[in-house]
Amino acid sequence: MSQKMKKYKKTIAECSKSDSGKALIDDETEVYSLDYYAEDLGKTYRSKKKYPASVDAFLMTEDHRFVFMEFKNARKSKITYHQLASKTFDSMYLAQLFLGGKYSLETMAKSSALFVVYQDGLDDESQKENDSASFERFKEKVGELAKISENHVLFDLEKFKGWLYKDIYTIGQDEFRKSFLPKIHS
Repeated sequence: MSQKMKKYKKTIAECSKSDSGKALIDDETEVYSLDYYAEDLGKTYRSKKKYPASVDAFLMTEDHRFVFMEFKNARKSKITYHQLASKTFDSMYLAQLFLGGKYSLETMAKSSALFVVYQDGLDDESQKENDSASFERFKEKVGELAKISENHVLFDLEKFKGWLYKDIYTIGQDEFRKSFLPKIHS
């Protein structure tokens, strides 16, 4: 690992902190902060206030899989395509630059996964979105009828799947902790 890369090493907990300093995912796995890398590139090559958009974290596994993570400390109903589109696009190119051009975009896209992790529970009861029991039953029935996949991509990001990312996951923080962190650790 180069000295340049070491400079951007952070933990998932650090990368998932909100503006108030609370981590969405409290995990000490080391990743690279694409936000800090994008900021440094912006300061060097762009206007000081116009940085490339980036996801929060990037990880390359030993078997050369590329994992991109965006942590949104908000309920999924508060997240928009506008907030994510440029991050989704720019991050792949930033990662290629970060890795010194060692991998082509095509190679990276074929073995990459994007995770958009959102808050699926809030501490403040007044901010929670409570669906009525009848609406919950309605959603279940519609889901059964439509046979919705468990990996339904939210926020209109499916247009990037198969092009810039092999897989895209838009999931709550609990599912990320239970289903995906163990895979990252292995």
